[in-house]
Amino acid sequence: MTKRYFAGKSIPVKVEFSWGATEVKPPTLADAIVEVTETGSSLRANRLRIIDTVMESETHLIANRAAYADPWKKQKIDNLALMLRGAIDAQGQVGLMLNVEKTHLPSVLSVLPRSTPRPSPS
Repeated sequence: MTKRYFAGKSIPVKVEFSWGATEVKPPTLADAIVEVTETGSSLRANRLRIIDTVMESETHLIANRAAYADPWKKQKIDNLALMLRGAIDAQGQVGLMLNVEKTHLPSVLSVLPRSTPRPSPS
């Protein structure tokens, strides 16, 4: 995809695959990078900026009908779908776990934006 993108713009490039932490490679190991990103926050944190979009995509879970008819495989596919849905729904959410004495819990909850505590195991 990257090679095709630059060929379409008549820009000669040498494309190499990078394993992890690609955003830390410029300017020492690369002049530029093509990176999969949702928000660009990691890029900005490394003083990089997005200059163009190569492609946009979205996630779809697709199952073979025969596989989905198998009860064992259906359970695995449904579990995977549940985990993916949880990750998608959790975007932009923040989880906070605290170790607070019960006597101080009301005052702590009063300053949080949402005060629905999860019951702690006894």
